[in-house]
Amino acid sequence: MSEKNLPTIEEVFSWMRKLYVESYAGLTQLEKDEQHMYGTMVTTIVGPMITNQNDILLKAMQLEPGEEWLIAPEFVDEKKYILKPTVKIGVKPGSYTFRTELFAPLLAVTPFDTLEEAVRLVNSLDYGLTSGLQSLDEQEQAYWKNHIMAGNLYINRGITGAIVNRQPFGGMKLSAFGPGLKAGGPNYCMQFMTVTDKPGSTTDYKKSYAEWYEREFCHARNIQPHSNEYHRYGSQIEVPEVE
Repeated sequence: MSEKNLPTIEEVFSWMRKLYVESYAGLTQLEKDEQHMYGTMVTTIVGPMITNQNDILLKAMQLEPGEEWLIAPEFVDEKKYILKPTVKIGVKPGSYTFRTELFAPLLAVTPFDTLEEAVRLVNSLDYGLTSGLQSLDEQEQAYWKNHIMAGNLYINRGITGAIVNRQPFGGMKLSAFGPGLKAGGPNYCMQFMTVTDKPGSTTDYKKSYAEWYEREFCHARNIQPHSNEYHRYGSQIEVPEVE
């Protein structure tokens, strides 16, 4: 191909935007999905929300300038606990929907031109619970993994369904708060316990904790050394037989 036949930057971006719009076709299939019902039904994938008194969600259901519904909000039940998968497109980075943590099946779609731009947009948020990437490019995977700010990262797979004790679950920034940080980790049990000094103990817990923080807690460690290797290499890892 000669230089005269090469597309301009404007033409490339126009083509990319066209693909962005055409990708909506796959998202519209969510509307036909019947797997959003009560939790007692075995076919249910998207079940009820924990509350129907969610002012944050209701505000996100209002369209801001430039936004439109690809799939408009629709509740399955009269009490409005079960919301069908909802898709809002044309969402801008500074909008309420983009910058707010929503615990509901509402997908906000924001276009971007480069992976670097997408990472900057994600990292600009006050939250960082989970982030996912769909890409077969190993360089993109490496860049994203090394730059994204979130507690749980997923590549080419779903971003929900972490299993406690196999995938400690917790986030960064405002998504990491309190003793429940990283469900499945050592601190998680503390919120279910009442801790008191042993009768007759003379230990100064403030001094003791500071000492053990320096000796133990502030150092990165793998409390399940074999599990990470197994998940990383799959069947390639050799597990010794137990006699």
